[in-house]
Amino acid sequence: MEEHWIFSPLKQIFPIEESNILGLLNQIKINPKSIKTIGISGGKPFKIFRKIWVIKLIKVPEVEAIGRGAKRIFKENDSMLVMSLGTGTGCIFVEKNLPIVGGIPVGGGTLAGLSKLLINEDSIDEVSSLATSGDRSEVDVLIDDVVSGIDILKPNLSAANFAKVSRNKYRKEDIAKALTNMIGEIIGTVAFSNAFIFQKAEVFFIWENIFRT
Repeated sequence: MEEHWIFSPLKQIFPIEESNILGLLNQIKINPKSIKTIGISGGKPFKIFRKIWVIKLIKVPEVEAIGRGAKRIFKENDSMLVMSLGTGTGCIFVEKNLPIVGGIPVGGGTLAGLSKLLINEDSIDEVSSLATSGDRSEVDVLIDDVVSGIDILKPNLSAANFAKVSRNKYRKEDIAKALTNMIGEIIGTVAFSNAFIFQKAEVFFIWENIFRT
């Protein structure tokens, strides 16, 4: 049987509700009546789709969906390393469609939670906006603060996250900048370590947008 693939980036992220699902299908020009089988990951989507259609539903493990989807989207025939950024961060090595799974409990949920505690903001969009005008050198100890003249270490790298808060005046924006940077550093370090372990020159990151580095 011939396969037909349609990949369409979402214009916005929305809750998984009946009206939203039908709207998405309309957006990518698929008639719901033409669908014979749906593969679904997660528990709530399964219940929603069962409510909409009496058709064949196949539960797909989320990790498998991420791995297979990434290989299809990026047209990768060889093994690949995928970092899935969500509430936490999943690290998925896909080889012959058989995923090897790891991850860390640090991600968007961590950023939202710490932001709420420290600056009373739990919207990632708002925190990201604040961070654009922040200066994390008011909050973090940087390499340039502790050593100098070492060419292999860039002076603006972190030596210790949030180590200046006891002696510096800082703004809400500076905290937002330091937080987003810290989360990024942790995820980036894990990605680099796994790329080294699996001997991959590329890492594919998946979030609301999809890109490679």
